[in-house]
Amino acid sequence: MLLAAAVAELLLAVRWSAVLGDVAPAGLYGQAVLLPLVFGALAAVAAGLTFTPSARTWAREGGARRAAARPAAGPGGRAPAGS
Repeated sequence: MLLAAAVAELLLAVRWSAVLGDVAPAGLYGQAVLLPLVFGALAAVAAGLTFTPSARTWAREGGARRAAARPAAGPGGRAPAGS
């Protein structure tokens, strides 16, 4: 999910740069494009961090913790009363 968010942010940063490049005065073009590039760089770093071994371990163990935290299903697939 984090990877999808990072890709979306990268796409939005590119679009933002293009729009600001069109509407910004010629003298402010460099400053107008700088901010979306910073956000794009941060999104690229976030996307890269999703491939680190610790992030993969965290994601794998997180699913196991969520499954263990769910109450066991009773008859009919429903959680027991009181849980």
